[in-house]
Amino acid sequence: MKYLFIILFACAFISCDKHATSIEINESSTFTIKEGAYFKVLNFEWYLKNIADSRCPSDVNCVRAGEALVNLVISNADVTRFNLQLCLGPDCNNRPIFYTFSIAGITYKLELISVQPFPKASGNTERKTATFKLVKV
Repeated sequence: MKYLFIILFACAFISCDKHATSIEINESSTFTIKEGAYFKVLNFEWYLKNIADSRCPSDVNCVRAGEALVNLVISNADVTRFNLQLCLGPDCNNRPIFYTFSIAGITYKLELISVQPFPKASGNTERKTATFKLVKV
């Protein structure tokens, strides 16, 4: 029995995602989320699934400026899973930089403000973060 408890404790400890965090966001605020984090905006559960950053490194001359794509997964009681991609940078073309949604007749706008750290030619080992601004429209 003692060994079973130790095994269960070890399995629970190992299976924890150390990148997952949970924060509560209110209306009309600016906030920064790490890649892989879970967070709540009003009645929605959000997950910042990943950030694909192809922006030209700051210490390189590029032919193409590139873009940073932020992939989010949204869910609540009414929407089981909704995938959303926001884009930041000169090469986004028609991909959105913001997402508009309504709750109880009130419309909100979630805008992608920045993605950090900016790429470098030597590469980055830091985990990416995305900064968002939420406003009531």
